[in-house]
Amino acid sequence: MALRKHWPELLDSLHVNVMPKYRPQWSAFKNAEGGMWGFESWAVLQNDSERPELLKSLQDWGARFRITEAWIFQTALDTLQGYSEYANAPMVFARPPGSEAEWFWLYAPRAPYPAFQPRLAYKFGENVWYPQEDWKHFRNRVLDPFMAQMMDYRRAVEARLGAGENLARDAEWTARYQKGEQATEIGFSMTTYYDLQTVYRAVERFALAIGLNLRKVQRRRQVKR
Repeated sequence: MALRKHWPELLDSLHVNVMPKYRPQWSAFKNAEGGMWGFESWAVLQNDSERPELLKSLQDWGARFRITEAWIFQTALDTLQGYSEYANAPMVFARPPGSEAEWFWLYAPRAPYPAFQPRLAYKFGENVWYPQEDWKHFRNRVLDPFMAQMMDYRRAVEARLGAGENLARDAEWTARYQKGEQATEIGFSMTTYYDLQTVYRAVERFALAIGLNLRKVQRRRQVKR
């Protein structure tokens, strides 16, 4: 949503310049048993001798917008596949309402989502309550290891996916920064002023969480007089 709001040219260009060259390779999607549809693969496309025009078109698109990350190219393929109008094309995505007139990014995470799998290993007798023990003491003794693992899980998910009330804000800042805005410009444009370091640290943190290579900023050289 941040990209749609602040950098719509990215998706518009994929739609206008790349989609006309997209020809789905459905046979590559069948699994070993056959008959099951899957997703396009950026890794496979890079070595596909039958679709060089599509590969070059995507590479040109990426070069225009300074895209180097494989997962973004994969998302572009997911989007192309999801909007393919070819006959018998499997609908592997649920398109948002009204998407016939306006494109949305279609993204299917490939890595397994981290699940909470607590392991509660007690020494002999520690998981037994005797009435002479205060119940609150027993409850805390049993729940403390569980809660500690839950907090570890939360930190792991936040580090990987991002979280918190500033998540949408940081996503927007990152989209604007990658498009070419300076951190100072972003900070001044907000209702509440944010200094350069606050904006850049937020952008850097968000980019690290999603595996994004931030654009390099050319620094002016100081000329000695």
